[in-house]
Amino acid sequence: MNILKVLSAGGVLALSVGAANAATYYATDVIASDPGFCDTTRDGGACSKPSRYNPDNAKGAPDGRFYSLGLTTYNDDGSVDDEGSITLGFGTTFPTQQDVSVWEVTYNISPTSRHREAVDVYAIMGGVETLLGRLTNLNGGGKVLAGMGFEYIKLVDATLNEFGRSGTTSFDGFDVDSVSVAPVPLPAAGLMLLAGLGGFGVMRRRQKKA
Repeated sequence: MNILKVLSAGGVLALSVGAANAATYYATDVIASDPGFCDTTRDGGACSKPSRYNPDNAKGAPDGRFYSLGLTTYNDDGSVDDEGSITLGFGTTFPTQQDVSVWEVTYNISPTSRHREAVDVYAIMGGVETLLGRLTNLNGGGKVLAGMGFEYIKLVDATLNEFGRSGTTSFDGFDVDSVSVAPVPLPAAGLMLLAGLGGFGVMRRRQKKA
């Protein structure tokens, strides 16, 4: 009976940890948005479409609707002229490291395509911005690790910085479909170890009572 109780306690711990790992948060609030540059010389009329520049499109799970950040442009001295960006909240503050995933509607483009786009991902805590990494649409999906707690995620278009004006046909920058935050998944061995530690704790309590 004691062994069964120990195994049961360990199983409950493993399940609770697994449930915590499964929690995924999608953006619920637009904290700020700053439209970047839209190049009307190569947009085919898309710059005049309001649906591309509705920041609410970046909220929620991926659904095909998107927010175009606009190109971040630079002065001759390298300083930022126009910054295409959006800052998103998730209805909670994250105290520990998390995986941050960003969906772009043109991910996995053809290797021969020149419609290349990039974005810098920042975590914000107490007004302090920390760069987490840069993502491009050249692969199937984008994820960065936030190794600290944060309140918000900020996305800043980095298309021209990454590819240069001649290296892309993008006219209004990175297109954000969705942003999600989820705990870093523990490997199966880690779950088993936690379960074992939980069971060990139960055994120690029983020995003390005896």
